[in-house]
Amino acid sequence: MTFVKRQSARRQDIITIRALAIFLVMLGHSIIIYSSGWDLYSTTQTSWVLDHLKNTINMVQMPLFFSVSGFCLVFTLNSKHGLSVIDKSKRLLIPFFTVGLLWMLPIRLLVRYQGYVGKSLWHIILIDIIMGKDNGHLWFLPTLMIIFLILIGVKKWVAIFKWPDWSFDLLSAFLAISVLITVNIFPEVDSIPYIGQLCRNFIYFYIGYFWHCHEEQIRPVKSVAGKSVSACCYLVYVSYRG
Repeated sequence: MTFVKRQSARRQDIITIRALAIFLVMLGHSIIIYSSGWDLYSTTQTSWVLDHLKNTINMVQMPLFFSVSGFCLVFTLNSKHGLSVIDKSKRLLIPFFTVGLLWMLPIRLLVRYQGYVGKSLWHIILIDIIMGKDNGHLWFLPTLMIIFLILIGVKKWVAIFKWPDWSFDLLSAFLAISVLITVNIFPEVDSIPYIGQLCRNFIYFYIGYFWHCHEEQIRPVKSVAGKSVSACCYLVYVSYRG
């Protein structure tokens, strides 16, 4: 299939979804201490409502972020410069290093964060932050960068062999499904920084991309295509979370 041609005007609905995703992350982090799945710091206070609210937010926040990123990939592919390593590095890696080294690291050292106690500064920077062993939720940025690098490689492969545009979609879908199957067959992959998160979330990225490419056919909820795609998205989500 060919890429959907869109105007450069901003999509208000996507901006709204992004704002919602950011709000959910902020809300989730503000109540994380009440989560039964959070054991880094404890509190004597408990809240059944906030615990379940945090669990609900956990189920939707990252799939939402990756889906929006995949949706916006179509804008990138249709732009003047297309999918560029330099452009994505500016948008993803510069914020990653800036926040990680100039914000998160000083604060964690100041409060004597338990995960960094007894480690050298270089070990913290190289292994914990850059390599992703313990960099909080900053893993999202390098993981998204790896996905873009993979897709850049796929796009170049398609161009070299002069394959039709739909082969990019097919290869991307194959990769997204393959890595999801891999992480479910081999759970130990989950413990590999960035790779585990990539395997779990690549499928959501592709769903967002696929949705944008076929938006006109999918958006009518009553259409067969809309019901079929919605059902597939739900099944993928349930299999991932359940």
